[in-house]
Amino acid sequence: MISDNKFNLSGWCVDPRTGEISREGKAKKLEPKVMDLLVYMSRRPGEALSREEILESVWTDVVVGYDALTSAVIKLRKAFGDDARHPKIIETLPKKGYRLIGALSSPDSVNNTSGDKLERKLAAILYGDVVDYSRLTEQDEEGTHQILSAYLDAMSQAITHHNGAVIHYAGDAVLAKFHTVTDALGCAVDIQRDLAARNARQAADQVVQFRLGLNLGDVIVDRDDIYGEGVNVAARLESLADPGGICISEAVRSTVGHKLPLNYEFLGEQMVKNIAEPIRAYRVLLTPPEPSVKPARRTLLPWFAGASALAVVVILGFSLLHDRSETVQTPAPTAVLALPDKPSIAVMPFINNGNKQEDEYFSDGITDDLITDLSNISGLFVISRNSTFSYKGQAVDVKKVARTLGVRYILEGSVRRSGNRVRINSQLVDGMTGGHLWAERFDGSLENVFELQDQVTSQIISALALELTESDEMQRAIFETSDVAAYDEYLKGWEQYRHFTRESFRQAELHFREALEIDPNYSRAHAALALIYWTAAQKRWHENRSSTFAGWVQARQEIEKSMSNPTSLAHSIMSAMYLYNRRYDEAVVEARRAIALNANSPDGYLALANSLIFSGQSQEAINMAKKAIRLDPNYTAPYLSSLGLAHFDLKNYGEAADILRRSIAINSKDQTPYLILIATYGQSGEKEKALAILDQVNQLYQLEYGRDFSIDWIQGQFPYQDKVDREFFLQGLKKGGAPQS
Repeated sequence: MISDNKFNLSGWCVDPRTGEISREGKAKKLEPKVMDLLVYMSRRPGEALSREEILESVWTDVVVGYDALTSAVIKLRKAFGDDARHPKIIETLPKKGYRLIGALSSPDSVNNTSGDKLERKLAAILYGDVVDYSRLTEQDEEGTHQILSAYLDAMSQAITHHNGAVIHYAGDAVLAKFHTVTDALGCAVDIQRDLAARNARQAADQVVQFRLGLNLGDVIVDRDDIYGEGVNVAARLESLADPGGICISEAVRSTVGHKLPLNYEFLGEQMVKNIAEPIRAYRVLLTPPEPSVKPARRTLLPWFAGASALAVVVILGFSLLHDRSETVQTPAPTAVLALPDKPSIAVMPFINNGNKQEDEYFSDGITDDLITDLSNISGLFVISRNSTFSYKGQAVDVKKVARTLGVRYILEGSVRRSGNRVRINSQLVDGMTGGHLWAERFDGSLENVFELQDQVTSQIISALALELTESDEMQRAIFETSDVAAYDEYLKGWEQYRHFTRESFRQAELHFREALEIDPNYSRAHAALALIYWTAAQKRWHENRSSTFAGWVQARQEIEKSMSNPTSLAHSIMSAMYLYNRRYDEAVVEARRAIALNANSPDGYLALANSLIFSGQSQEAINMAKKAIRLDPNYTAPYLSSLGLAHFDLKNYGEAADILRRSIAINSKDQTPYLILIATYGQSGEKEKALAILDQVNQLYQLEYGRDFSIDWIQGQFPYQDKVDREFFLQGLKKGGAPQS
């Protein structure tokens, strides 16, 4: 079946005759059937191909197992460096099959439909743009123009020196191409170091900085200009760079390798404007580490200080805080919740049947992990931990719980830990009838606790006849740690975190640190530490550190480390951090990634709701907040604060007021819903009600800060992207009777 014709696929040269794919002089050999599969799919690009027709065509007259095709697809993705969650070559179509989505072309130039030849070539592209050009020209147009002209001349000379060519200038931007990637990156580094030296001699208000983006990609050459996705990606990478910094694509990073004395920092997969697929991006670290000093980790986010920056975290924190110490029990919803359109389950807290009461953290941890494992299955609806743990220690009526939480199935169980042995008893119950679908006991050593958890999950998958997607299978295969001792320390830390006090946070930090001493790559422990530091900074619990800002720095460092194997929680935290820094698009992207990893994460939906609210998309934010509430029917106040703010933005004052009053009833110490409610009453002309709420806010502020509330106090707390939206909120406070200062 193998053809002799070569073809290009997304920058790779495919040679069916030799069974190799190659790029930039590097070749990879494919197994014959794997190449057969690739050739077959290349003949029908963009078509949805079922498993049956692929097996019949590629494995002709051969009886193979169900996994043969899945295995071949995985091998293809590995060869091309394709990501199943964000595919660029082969897309999985759940319950249908696969589709080739990579760009196909002949190995030579590509002809367009009109017959005109457009020259295509692989090029190293540099795109640069001035930071805050509009602001600089507004304050000193002539001076900025003179400095910019001198800097562009210097850049042009550097580009020529590195065997490159300037394609064109566009005001404050420059586009150039190079013969090699090494020349392009070497040039970019020289440019930024030269400009940094020049800026050191400038007055502070005359500093002109460039962001530089580098990509290796396919471009169209036409009339001394270049076009195409390769150029577009370079421009988007430029927008991800720090001022005075360089951001490169994975193609550039892998091609350069160790040819230049540089260090790099992986920024993850970035969703950018007008590019359908995420870009795997890297920051170039321009400052070489001192040999005698451990290098400081570079920041993933460009952070800023100042009064407004210190204040904004208070409002942004509510997407991640579930403060049990200040939250009263939420009444069960009065409306009957409709069952989801897919199998649904609630995992009740597993009972600790061990000999030691202090093993409670272990049984809770097993429950948490089962909820997480089940939540990663896209075809299953899973109620959040917060709602199911509200039943902890209670004798429950399974059918009543199922009706209250709106699910079909209930998982119950117990954990017994004795020495080095673990026993997990579990039973799956039909919430409609109360009948048992299965009951099973799982025994093993402590070292095999992960395998025991997987057996419970597999039993549920089998009992509910769930069909796993390839992404589900890959997610299940990911292990955050294989060290039981690190896992045990993590569980102890998580138990302390949930007490939500200053002292419990200290204890949690010690356990998470111990987990990382055992396994430094334990990404979930890094994410948990980030959450500890982030939350403590918001609660101002950093009195033993130099400043509250130090807590944010520590949170940032830990969340970066967690991105080597990120969890849904890590992306939710990252979303809040981006929002804190007014990077709205990135905040939305990170929240969507949290949901992509765990479609049953109320924290992910809430992070997305908050990002959408402040970027001016409150209607969609309402839908996201409602999804969070549906996943967590015994919800906490933060969901309602976000929902109420979104309705306020849409001028649904009556609905906003009702929601915010419910939020205050749940947690009367949280200042956020009070402030939104004052603005709501202010804009709806109900000043007397606003003044009554203002009196309550003043009591809270007197207790916590020793002063009354004023608008100046929260100037930076509501980070709307649109100044009109922000002023509308502040005007609502003013109309409600809040003093300016």
